[in-house]
Amino acid sequence: MLLFGVGVLLSITALIWMLVVQIQNKHYIWGVATLILWFPGLIYGALNFGIAKSPFFMLIFSQVLMAVGKFYMG
Repeated sequence: MLLFGVGVLLSITALIWMLVVQIQNKHYIWGVATLILWFPGLIYGALNFGIAKSPFFMLIFSQVLMAVGKFYMG
Protein backbone atom coordinates (compact mmCIF):
# COMPACT_ATOMS: atom_id res chain seq x y z
CA MET A 1 0.00 0.00 0.00
CA LEU A 2 2.83 2.38 0.86
CA LEU A 3 4.66 1.74 -2.43
CA PHE A 4 1.50 2.36 -4.41
CA GLY A 5 0.82 5.62 -2.57
CA VAL A 6 4.38 6.86 -3.07
CA GLY A 7 4.11 5.91 -6.74
CA VAL A 8 0.91 7.92 -7.13
CA LEU A 9 2.48 10.98 -5.50
CA LEU A 10 5.59 10.70 -7.66
CA SER A 11 3.45 10.25 -10.76
CA ILE A 12 1.46 13.40 -10.04
CA THR A 13 4.68 15.33 -9.39
CA ALA A 14 6.29 14.04 -12.59
CA LEU A 15 3.23 14.91 -14.67
CA ILE A 16 3.14 18.46 -13.29
CA TRP A 17 6.86 18.78 -13.98
CA MET A 18 6.35 17.43 -17.51
CA LEU A 19 3.52 19.93 -18.03
CA VAL A 20 5.80 22.80 -16.96
CA VAL A 21 8.50 21.63 -19.41
CA GLN A 22 5.94 21.42 -22.20
CA ILE A 23 4.60 24.93 -21.55
CA GLN A 24 8.13 26.40 -21.28
CA ASN A 25 8.97 24.99 -24.70
CA LYS A 26 5.69 26.24 -26.23
CA HIS A 27 4.30 22.76 -26.85
CA TYR A 28 0.78 23.69 -25.75
CA ILE A 29 -1.02 20.83 -27.52
CA TRP A 30 1.15 18.32 -25.67
CA GLY A 31 0.37 20.17 -22.45
CA VAL A 32 -3.38 19.93 -23.00
CA ALA A 33 -3.07 16.25 -23.91
CA THR A 34 -1.05 15.60 -20.75
CA LEU A 35 -3.69 17.35 -18.66
CA ILE A 36 -6.35 15.01 -20.05
CA LEU A 37 -4.35 11.74 -20.02
CA TRP A 38 -1.01 10.70 -18.53
CA PHE A 39 0.23 8.75 -21.57
CA PRO A 40 1.00 11.76 -23.83
CA GLY A 41 3.41 12.95 -21.15
CA LEU A 42 5.28 9.68 -21.47
CA ILE A 43 5.38 9.96 -25.27
CA TYR A 44 6.51 13.58 -25.06
CA GLY A 45 9.32 12.62 -22.70
CA ALA A 46 10.53 9.92 -25.07
CA LEU A 47 10.34 12.17 -28.15
CA ASN A 48 11.97 15.17 -26.43
CA PHE A 49 14.38 13.29 -24.23
CA GLY A 50 17.00 16.04 -24.17
CA ILE A 51 14.71 18.58 -22.51
CA ALA A 52 12.42 16.26 -20.52
CA LYS A 53 14.63 13.43 -19.29
CA SER A 54 14.26 14.10 -15.56
CA PRO A 55 10.44 14.12 -15.45
CA PHE A 56 10.43 11.23 -17.95
CA PHE A 57 12.56 9.03 -15.67
CA MET A 58 10.53 10.10 -12.64
CA LEU A 59 7.33 9.11 -14.45
CA ILE A 60 8.76 5.69 -15.41
CA PHE A 61 9.98 5.11 -11.84
CA SER A 62 6.60 6.07 -10.40
CA GLN A 63 4.81 3.65 -12.73
CA VAL A 64 7.14 0.85 -11.62
CA LEU A 65 6.50 1.68 -7.95
CA MET A 66 2.75 1.64 -8.53
CA ALA A 67 2.95 -1.71 -10.34
CA VAL A 68 5.04 -3.28 -7.56
CA GLY A 69 2.75 -1.83 -4.91
CA LYS A 70 -0.32 -3.15 -6.72
CA PHE A 71 1.33 -6.58 -7.05
CA TYR A 72 1.98 -6.80 -3.32
CA MET A 73 -1.51 -5.51 -2.44
CA GLY A 74 -3.01 -8.50 -4.13
